[in-house]
Amino acid sequence: MLFFGTGRLGRNACLGTHWVTYREGSRIEVILGSTVCPECRDLVATEVARVNDAVQGYFVMTTRQSDVVRPPIEPAIITVVVLPIPELVADSICGDGALGACSHPLFDDGYLEGGETFYPANENVFDINEIGHLIGLCHVHPEYEPGGTMAAVGIDRSRARFSDEEMEAIRRVYSADLPNRASESVFRERGLIPDN
Repeated sequence: MLFFGTGRLGRNACLGTHWVTYREGSRIEVILGSTVCPECRDLVATEVARVNDAVQGYFVMTTRQSDVVRPPIEPAIITVVVLPIPELVADSICGDGALGACSHPLFDDGYLEGGETFYPANENVFDINEIGHLIGLCHVHPEYEPGGTMAAVGIDRSRARFSDEEMEAIRRVYSADLPNRASESVFRERGLIPDN
């Protein structure tokens, strides 16, 4: 259910009722703002490398740190921008009750085209959950994925990285030759969601 969501946060943190992804063969640049902490930069680089391994060339993500606080989203490049934000402005960017982190996806003709992710600067840790949303993942109930970052509520240092189970789900989905905007029923037909 990582691609459709469960639990109280699941559906409203998803990108819709259908799986949405990048065009096959896309190159996605993950740009970190200049004030992103070194530990967060290293975490993002490590997890992006794991995602690249899992998607096996479906798309390719690269990372770099910018020399400006809020790098612009570049129109000619699929860009994911990672930004820390002060606690006082978190609600104005993420909305009330966003638990301090959020992502704003961009779309083009039904495909993902990047976006921005935000995390609270005072926590000094980036939860890879927000990049998870920008590769099509949703929140899930902790009982479904107890060790996964997509089951985390708020910034949870023990779940800052994708779990092995989440990485396996990403691998299976991106190797299943699914059409963009595949429905939950298509996922079930392909054996990607177990019947309960």
